[in-house]
Parts: sequence; C-alpha cells; structure tokens
Amino acid sequence: MDLFGSLSTGDTYGGDSETDEPQTASLQSLMSTSSSDLSTASTEGTNELIVLETPQCPISELSFYHGLGSRNALRARLIKAGDFLLFCDVEHDCKPSLLVLNYNCCFAGVFVFEQDEQGKFFIQQAKQPNASFPTIGEAVRNYKHSGTMLQVRTSGSFDLYILVREVDNPQYEQMHSYGAKGIHWTYLPFYHGHLPHDQLSSRLERNGDFLLLAANDQHLLRLCVRWNGTVKILKIKLQPNSGHYCLPRTNKLQPIEIVSSVEEYVKAVVAGRCVLDNCILKRPINCPVVPRWQYRCYECCIHATDCHQGVPKISLRPLCSLPYYLGEKWDPYELRDRFVSIGDYGIYFSTSTKRLILVVCHKFKAQRPTYMVFFNIAQTEDNMFHLERHSPTRSFNTVSELIDFYVDNRIKLVPRSLHASIRLLKPVENDDILRNERVVQSCHPEVLPYFFTLEQPGACKYMFEREGDFMLIQRTEDSGPSLCVLAKGQVKVVDLSSVERNGHYLLPRGHIAEPVEWVDSLDEFIKSSIVHGMPIFGLLPGRPVLRDSKLQRVRRSTFKTRN
Repeated sequence: MDLFGSLSTGDTYGGDSETDEPQTASLQSLMSTSSSDLSTASTEGTNELIVLETPQCPISELSFYHGLGSRNALRARLIKAGDFLLFCDVEHDCKPSLLVLNYNCCFAGVFVFEQDEQGKFFIQQAKQPNASFPTIGEAVRNYKHSGTMLQVRTSGSFDLYILVREVDNPQYEQMHSYGAKGIHWTYLPFYHGHLPHDQLSSRLERNGDFLLLAANDQHLLRLCVRWNGTVKILKIKLQPNSGHYCLPRTNKLQPIEIVSSVEEYVKAVVAGRCVLDNCILKRPINCPVVPRWQYRCYECCIHATDCHQGVPKISLRPLCSLPYYLGEKWDPYELRDRFVSIGDYGIYFSTSTKRLILVVCHKFKAQRPTYMVFFNIAQTEDNMFHLERHSPTRSFNTVSELIDFYVDNRIKLVPRSLHASIRLLKPVENDDILRNERVVQSCHPEVLPYFFTLEQPGACKYMFEREGDFMLIQRTEDSGPSLCVLAKGQVKVVDLSSVERNGHYLLPRGHIAEPVEWVDSLDEFIKSSIVHGMPIFGLLPGRPVLRDSKLQRVRRSTFKTRN
C-alpha cells in the first residue's frame, strides 16, 4: 500500500518512481562543482560569511503565540507577574501585540509591534530609542533577555512591565508538554465526529491546524489538516479500537514501533513533526462544547471504560525524529569524532548486522582515539524493545521510551567486554540538526554548499536518496535560485524570486492576517522552513544534497543503470 495511506505501518519513506525515465548527468559537468565547500568560500566583499546560531522563527511557530484573538479573552491565561503572550489583536486590525501581566497581577498591558521602512519590528516607547528586529520572535527574545522595561502611560504616570515567563498556547502545551493520558478516542477533545466536509474550512484557520473525523459509519478515523492554504484529509486511516498503531518511519530499515491508542499515535506524530502525506500536524482544534453532540452517533457517544484520564505518560517520539538517531551506518567508527565526553550516546541502525545499536562513549582523551561501547537493542515477538543482556522486563513499545527510562533513572549499563559500568548522560545530535543550527548570512547563493548550476532539473533525480532531499539550482545565468525537492518520488522545482526582495526573503505565514516577516539570507529562509516545518510553495525541504557528495551519487546511479 502507498506509504501515505499505509494502515499497517504509517511509513513516510519515499522511493524513486518506477515510471520515471532514467536520466544521467555527465561526470565532466559535475567535476567543476563537486569540490566546493563553505571552508573554501571567498571572504571578499559580499561573499564574507557571517554564521548565526539558529534560524529565525516565524510568529506562527512560537510556542507562546496564541493566534488571532482579543486581549480580554486572552487575559485569563496570564497568572503570575511578568507572564506574557503574543497574539494578533482582532479588535485592532490584527496587529501583532504583546500582552503582559503587571507586578501586582491586577492589570495587563498591551504593547503593539510597529514596523519600520525596512520591515523590521519594534515597540514604540516614549523617550527611548527604538531598536528594530527582523522578526517578532527575535524582538521578544531580546526584550526578555535584556530585561527591557516596557511602559504604559496611565493617569499622568507610567506603569512598568517586564517580560518574565512565556505562557504557551494551550494547543501547543497539549501536544508537546504532556504524554498520552489514556483517553478513549471518542473523548479526545479534537474528535469532531461525523462533521460534514463543507464545515472543515471554517474550523481550521492556520497552517498545521488539524482535527479527527469519523470517515464512515464504521468509524474509520481520518485526520484532516489545513496545509498550504487548503484543507486536506490525509490518506492514513486509523481503526478506532484496534489497539495497534504503527508510528511513521522514514526508511524501511528502521524497526516498526507500535502504540496502543489513537491519542498516543497523534501526540507522537505531532511531537516528532512527522511528515504525513506531505503535511505536518501542529495544533489540534478542539470541538466546540455546544454543538459537540450534533454530529455524533450512538457509538460516538457511548461510555468507554477507559475514557477517564490517568497519569500522563512521558511524551514520546518516533525513532526517525529522535535528535540522537544518527541514521543508517555501515561503519560505526565514522561517528567517533562526534563523541567527545564520557556518557555521550546515540542510536544508529547497522546496515551490516541489521540491528538497532545504542552506542556510548566510555573513554575519551584528547589526541587519542575515542573508546565506544555498543549495546544491541532487541525487539521481542510482541514488538517490545529492550537492551540485550539486560533485564527483559524493562521492555517498551518505542525506542524513545526505552532510552528515557535509562536516562531518567540513571541506570548503569555494563558492557560485555568491560567490568566497569557507564550511564547515558548526553545525547549526540544527528548531522541534520547540527547543520540546521548554523545559518550563513551575507553571502551569494553560490557560496552555499547545496547550490548547483544545472540547466535540467531532471538531472537532479539521481542526486537524491530519500524523501525531502533538496538543493538550490540555477537553470540559466540570468535566472535566480530555484528550490528543487524530492517529494513523493518526484523531483519538484519552485522559483524563489517571488519571495525575494533586495536580498531578503519572506518567511512563510500560518495565516494571511499574520504580519509579514523577512530574513536576511537565502540560507536562513531555507533552514527556517526546515526547523519549523513551514512549507515553501507546498514543498517541505528536509536534508540538503551537498556538492561534495554529488559526484559519488551520480557515479553510483550510472553504474546501476549500466547493470
């Protein structure tokens, strides 16, 4: 069955379409660009590299952004002095505003963000210089970390406010802060019963908003999401009472992880930012209380014995979205340089032994090889995961639960060849996360290691290995950069000139009423989309194809074609 409609596995890996015609690029044309790298970039003029720590976050992806609303309705969410949240004020032209609770918790000040001629944001303050910032998230972070005192003039005096604690959106908190509570699917707050399809658009307003529906009289459950400005019902179908739901995978080699409830499945998919049918689920939309029973049948209303909330489980994520999952490797010692202190740990799938491996740094000394120890992660007949040679009673449905158990309880592991024990202390993040944490500013696109000069986008196909692989290409000398992404086995190309203005790039928005935010470089634009799961003209870039790996991949694909 197609991966996006898979009922049995929920896999999200992609492959080459069998109907596509094979295309190859000449090795001579690739040699000229295969050795470029950031380290060899020119530092003269506009090619000077300025590296920032993280890409900018659009307003719609901030955890403390509460969407479109009124200040009176959101006031109740502020509890302690210094609590603050961000919203677009529907009573004042949807202007982005900051709501802050004062020192005695009696009044909440409202501070409206203004934009200067360059599109940067600031809060107007009397007798104070206005520092502007490229995004609202950057402005709020600066005001908080610098301890900026915000002023509101009342009755001839000034009330002072300071930002202390972000108040997360309840929708964000519901999905990311708590694990499953054992709620039956009929009692899930985002289950809308047999809601007619013509009413979906009015309930889903922002990109990533989703809800759960009953697809037919047999109550086959479907997820509905607003994505890229349109409402879409995902192909994945969930049997309501099967007690057997497989989490998404990005590769066939990854083991299948199974959870026992619809609630647990949805929360794991949201927390892991899994791509389902080229969409990402972000915010659950709860069913209104008044018409809740209007579109529910008898089975939707029947009292379930397990509908009561229990103690929340830990928040889990699929293996493919764990930050310390290091991918599929043949030689584990190529990871040696990533482990720099005792207790560093990560997980990889060994393509030689076909086993899932936990690797831990046991000894580390400068100028000497790192000593790593390995533990096989075994899977029982019931699809439970545990560490070999350790207590089989410590088995869990998912790998993330298994690792969290050993980390949180500080349980010592004893390697087979050593008598000394070791604890899991610090996860080693994978290459994709580390790559996206660094943003290159103030440079031409040609300097970026994933920029290629190609006239035929179809020649990119053999450069890609998995769903979401992307590169920037320039088809002609006079054209601007285009984004090339592998989506559902097909190479898709979009022109980026419409989101560029004088070297600045427009960040994607979750809603048309939200403010326009710009970033200063193409690299930051791409990485902001990756980190925060924002589509670029409907495409979701994932892993960049670097010029250094291009020649090797084309040689490999050419060899396969000849055979």
